[in-house]
Amino acid sequence: MPVPPPFFPQSVVTAPAVGAPVEVGGVVIRRSYAPESLRPVSQAAPWGERAGLWIKPLLILATLAWGGNAWWSSRPVSHAPGMLVAETPHQRDLPAGAKPWEFKGCEIRPLAAYDITARVVHRERYRFDGMSDISPLDLGVGWLLMSDQRYLDVITFTNSGRFLNFNSAEAGLPWSVIQTCAANMHIIPANDGVLDAMLALREGQVFRATGSLVEVTRPGVTPWRSSLSREDSGNGACEIMWVEWVKPEP
Repeated sequence: MPVPPPFFPQSVVTAPAVGAPVEVGGVVIRRSYAPESLRPVSQAAPWGERAGLWIKPLLILATLAWGGNAWWSSRPVSHAPGMLVAETPHQRDLPAGAKPWEFKGCEIRPLAAYDITARVVHRERYRFDGMSDISPLDLGVGWLLMSDQRYLDVITFTNSGRFLNFNSAEAGLPWSVIQTCAANMHIIPANDGVLDAMLALREGQVFRATGSLVEVTRPGVTPWRSSLSREDSGNGACEIMWVEWVKPEP
């Protein structure tokens, strides 16, 4: 007579946790994995979560691209050794009866006509001082020896508080020579087109600009009066230029 197979009464068994032992027919079994039926079903993340996964990388890439473009468009220009600007700025008397005009709450009084070709040796953007709304840019400029790459490679120019400073220890040039071949200019663009062109100038570029040296007065602010000499230094030695036209040189 055949022996019937062992009978195991059916019952509802709750699957044990992973790793917990279970006895089946007198045999102890220890699971090392979760039953397939208990594994979580993968569900698609909400759209907002999925969007967040690619928006952040895109923002990082956009920031890097913007920074790279800003650096590339403002990088200094280097030239072969040699004097690039062989002339000094041209200053001329104004016609008789030249009158002042109003500009952004200031009175602009012309002092002399001014035509300059120079090389940019330093540039400084201003946004928060008392005159930055009319003069958002200072340019340190050079001509004659201060347009020669041989000297500019060993002279460090900086701008602080609207003053141009330089360290010429390695240049081998007298301080007076550098002083008469370089200047700091407070730029007052006459219109938005001139503003954009001036802001686009890079260190090392040669440019030509025409306009006037001026005196600027505004209520509550110490008057600005341009220097009319290329040989002075210290407070009051900067040129304050109302720029009507500008062109970068090739």
